[in-house]
Amino acid sequence: MDSYYDTLIKQCETLIERQDHKEALALLEEELSMPYIPKQVEDKIIALYNECRSVLRLSQQTAKVCDIEELLKGSLDEQFQAVEQLRSSNIRNHLHVVQEAFDTNENDWIKAFLIEALCEQNVSETFTLQREGLEYTFIPSALTLPRENEAVCQCVEQLREWFENENPSFLSLCVETLMQEAYLRLPMDIDETECVPLSLAVVEYVFYAYQMPEAFTAFLKEKGLAFEDDYELLLEKHNCSFA
Repeated sequence: MDSYYDTLIKQCETLIERQDHKEALALLEEELSMPYIPKQVEDKIIALYNECRSVLRLSQQTAKVCDIEELLKGSLDEQFQAVEQLRSSNIRNHLHVVQEAFDTNENDWIKAFLIEALCEQNVSETFTLQREGLEYTFIPSALTLPRENEAVCQCVEQLREWFENENPSFLSLCVETLMQEAYLRLPMDIDETECVPLSLAVVEYVFYAYQMPEAFTAFLKEKGLAFEDDYELLLEKHNCSFA
C-alpha cells in the first residue's frame, strides 16, 4: 500500500479509536473527493467513511431524543417545541419518549397534540393514557382526528344553523371551542348522539366566557331549546382558558 494512504488510514483509525469520528469523517470525505483513489485502498476508505457516518448519525439521533425528552419536561413553551420537533421528524424514532409523556405529563393539550402527531404519521403501535382514573388503550392509525370526525362536522353544521346568519363572529368562537373540546377528548371520539347537547354546551361556554349568561338564556328561549346543566365540557373540568 502507498505510504500516503497507509498513513491516512492509520490516522483515521486512530481518530476512530479516540471517538473523534467527526475529524476522521472530514479526512475521509476530503480524500473521497479526489479524482483518483487506487482501487486497493478505496474499499477500506469507503468502509471507514461508512462507519464514521453511522456512528455520527446514531449520535445525532440520540442527542435529538434527549433534547426532545428534556423539552417535554420543561416549560409549556418548551413542551410545544418538543411537539413540533416530533411532528417534523419521524416520530417512530421517539415512541418511548411519547409514551413517557403520556405517563407523566400533566398537560392535556400536550397529550392531545402528541396524539395528533402520531395520527398524522399513521403510527400503528399501541399506546396507553390515563385520565380521571380510567386507562385508555389506543392505536393512533385507527383514530379519527376531530377535523375528520363525522359527529364534529354535524356539530359544526348545527352551530351554523343557529348563528351563521345572525352572528358569524360568535359562530367562529363556537367552532373554535368545539374543536378545542374535541382535541381534549382524544383518544376518545365524539358520538353522533352528543351533537345537540355538545353544541349547546359549547354555546353556553362561549356566552359565559364573555360574561353573557343572560344572552344564553335568551338564545335558548328564541330557539325553543332545553339544556341540561349536567353536560360538562372537558374545557371546564380542566379549567382551560378560553382562547
